[in-house]
Amino acid sequence: MQQRPQAAASDPQPKPTQTTVPTALKTIRPLRSDSREARAVTKKIIEFIVLDHQPLLVMQDKGFVQLLAHLEPRYNTPGHRYFTDVALPELYETVYSHIKRPPLQSTVSRILA
Repeated sequence: MQQRPQAAASDPQPKPTQTTVPTALKTIRPLRSDSREARAVTKKIIEFIVLDHQPLLVMQDKGFVQLLAHLEPRYNTPGHRYFTDVALPELYETVYSHIKRPPLQSTVSRILA
């Protein structure tokens, strides 16, 4: 039986190591606030708050923060003022513009015309 040659003690090859999860997460680049992904997450947060009648302070709750960190660790939640001054008014305008549109003419109005 042949024996494998042993590496010389002076062999400078370092032993490979695996990066730990916390270390890897620290090296992940955060999403830019103007990126498509960050805007999509922000939109879903404001929709969640409005649809479920949640206070804006829900974003500071430990469980909510942990959920966001788990789902998208690169996402940095904008401040409270961003949601009150930008995200909420944008959602309002979107909903209002859909409500404000004239409805399609109904069959009855076409018949009576």
